[in-house]
Amino acid sequence: MRAARALALYDRACTWSTAPGVVVRSELREDTDGDGTSYRAEIACSYTVAGAQYTTSQHTEGRTFEHPEESARALLSAFPVGKSVELRLDPSAPQCAILITGMPQHMVVIRRVGYAAVLAGIGLVLYGLVQQAAR
Repeated sequence: MRAARALALYDRACTWSTAPGVVVRSELREDTDGDGTSYRAEIACSYTVAGAQYTTSQHTEGRTFEHPEESARALLSAFPVGKSVELRLDPSAPQCAILITGMPQHMVVIRRVGYAAVLAGIGLVLYGLVQQAAR
C-alpha cells in the first residue's frame, strides 16, 4: 500500500506549482533488522512561501531497488547540501512541499506488470472472440 501512495503522491505533485528551495541536509540512513540492511537517502530542503520559511524532507524516492545502497548514494550525490532545487507545493497546503527526485522505481515495475496483465487479458478476450466467430 505504501508503494501505491508513493506513486499517487508523485503523480499529484507533478502538477503542483513550484517554489525555489535549497538542500540543507543530504545524508544516508542505514537501518538493519532481521531482513538485512536497508538504505535510504534523507534529503531536507528549505523554502519560503508568502514570507514564511519552511523545511521539508519529503521526496519521491526516485531510485532503483536493485542496488539500494548505490542508488541511495547516487541520489545524495545528485542533491548535495547547498544545491538549489525546485520544490512542488501542495496547493491545499503550501507549507507542504515535495522534492521530485524521480518516479518511485518500485512503482515503475508494478505499473509495467499491471499494463502487461491488462494487455494479456485483452489478448485473451480477442482470442476467445475470434475462436467463437470461427465456429
